[in-house]
Amino acid sequence: MITLALVSILAGIAVPSYRTVMKERQLRHAAEAIRTQVLLGKSEAVRLNQDVNFFISATNGWCAGMTTRAITDGSDCDCASLDSGASAGQCTFTASNLTRVTSKNDYDWVNVTSTFDDDVLVLKARNKGVSNLSGGANNGRFDIKLAGESSGLCVVVSVLGRVRTCNLSGVGSCSC
Repeated sequence: MITLALVSILAGIAVPSYRTVMKERQLRHAAEAIRTQVLLGKSEAVRLNQDVNFFISATNGWCAGMTTRAITDGSDCDCASLDSGASAGQCTFTASNLTRVTSKNDYDWVNVTSTFDDDVLVLKARNKGVSNLSGGANNGRFDIKLAGESSGLCVVVSVLGRVRTCNLSGVGSCSC
């Protein structure tokens, strides 16, 4: 009986800390997935000799992905279309237009936003840089936070295409 009581107490202590560890792991994995996708998009733009659009869509949760299809903003790519096939005005995901997608379905506790104009980062093929940075800024970023949290991680992309992961403070600044 005493053993059962001790096991119950230890389980009560361990479960909340386990949940915290899982949330932090999802945060790190989501940031790494986005960073890796941007790096892959850069190399695919050069390989295909074609610009690649990396987008963040906040429609129906969030999703991030890349496509060679011309899109005007992240809302052109509806996350709901990822499972059901796309209709007119949405991103079409076929073998003919490079696609790789990460979504909220993969990371339950994580939210992602971006500072890029229209939530689209254009990875340039010819000059190996990027475009669509807000207001002529030198860097753009993807903010990755746990739901309800103000701090987290950010993936920073410079105008030359350098990609790095940094800490996001509660006041919205990103420090590397």
